[in-house]
Amino acid sequence: MSKRKIRLRKSQDEAPPSTEPAATAAPAESEESGFVTGGPVVGFRAEREAAPPVAPTEKAKDPTPSSVKSLEEELLAIARMDPSELARAMDGGTVRLKIGAKVRGRVTRLTKDFAFIDVGQKAEATLDLRDLAGAGVGATVEAFVMDVGDDYVRLSRTLRGSTAAAFLTEAEETGLPVEGEVIGRNPGGLVVRIGTVRGFCPASQAGGRGTDLDALVGRTLQFQVTDASGNEPVLSRRALVEADIQAREDAFFGEVEPGQRHTATVVSIQDFGAFVDIDGVQGLVHRSELGWDRHLAPSQQVTVGQSLDVVVLDVDRVARKLSLSAKDASASPWSRVGTDFVVGGVYEGTVAGVTEFGAFVQIAPGLQGLLHKSRTASVPGSGQTVKVRLDGVDVERKRLELSSPEHEGGESPRSAAPAAPRGQGGSFGTLGDLLGGLKLGDS
Repeated sequence: MSKRKIRLRKSQDEAPPSTEPAATAAPAESEESGFVTGGPVVGFRAEREAAPPVAPTEKAKDPTPSSVKSLEEELLAIARMDPSELARAMDGGTVRLKIGAKVRGRVTRLTKDFAFIDVGQKAEATLDLRDLAGAGVGATVEAFVMDVGDDYVRLSRTLRGSTAAAFLTEAEETGLPVEGEVIGRNPGGLVVRIGTVRGFCPASQAGGRGTDLDALVGRTLQFQVTDASGNEPVLSRRALVEADIQAREDAFFGEVEPGQRHTATVVSIQDFGAFVDIDGVQGLVHRSELGWDRHLAPSQQVTVGQSLDVVVLDVDRVARKLSLSAKDASASPWSRVGTDFVVGGVYEGTVAGVTEFGAFVQIAPGLQGLLHKSRTASVPGSGQTVKVRLDGVDVERKRLELSSPEHEGGESPRSAAPAAPRGQGGSFGTLGDLLGGLKLGDS
């Protein structure tokens, strides 16, 4: 044993006993030797194990420094970022503007020649004061990017010159839409102004089926550049319109169900019915479902631009077709039978058609019945206004039985029994009724 160890032990033996436990530093374990160091005495592991345990109120601390954990969390957050978000973060939260892009910003200050505009970049953009059109500080303006650098952005209210050409060429290559004002039309299509550049959009590319070109004049729309090589770039908006329709249809057909009610707008009228628009999705209302008067043509019942309340009859999600009705969205005229129209009452009607056995008379839209030739002195002509008496009602088959008020007896040509609505405690007669007035011979 070395002299140093002997001297330490001797000094410990000679130390006077203490009445209070001395405060000692917490021992630390040496991983290589297995010794516990840091106290006044060097001992073996057994001595360490005999030390009092840590109080239960003391929580074991995470050995990882908080600064390291914070850095790990930040790295994980960066790894989850979208590439575009990461690019903005690396560039101070901004995305570098492209030449020709249309931007919107707020006027922050004015000088003799320029207006300074905040467009969300590191540097304020400048706009020629003559382009400001009288707008003052605080106003919001829109302009095109004519030039851009690390510490400057130059704007103009019109896209012109080589900047316009470069912008349109890039739009053609990337497929990105450009904004243009429709300033006129000719037999071939639309004349469009993009900045100071005149472009042309053929009629076949101006939109979807049945697009009204005249209605587009004066509007600012988005177009795709299909050919920027000539003096007059060729434009199209058909793909953009179709993409918008597709998105609307996807959303609509994902939710629509038979029985739903919608407000629609008539967009075109055909002999077989009317096409209507419901939030950008078109459906057909067949002529038999346009109204309760079956004899009227679709053009006599609705007009283009008219608003209709419709109910969905059927949905074909594969073919993307809607079958609609405008009748079911209103009260059925048959609900008036028994209240406004009762058996025995006399009403004015219009002859809707004439046959060899009588005339069909309409007493209200959707309510017409047969005036049999045996129950009138003379069969009226088509379109003639006549007065008829309601003799019988067949609710199930939706039929009315009529006669002329001057016709005596008011009996049905098929029955001598009193008329009563079928399904309401009566009928048009039975075989016994028909034979009741006959005398049968002895068998």
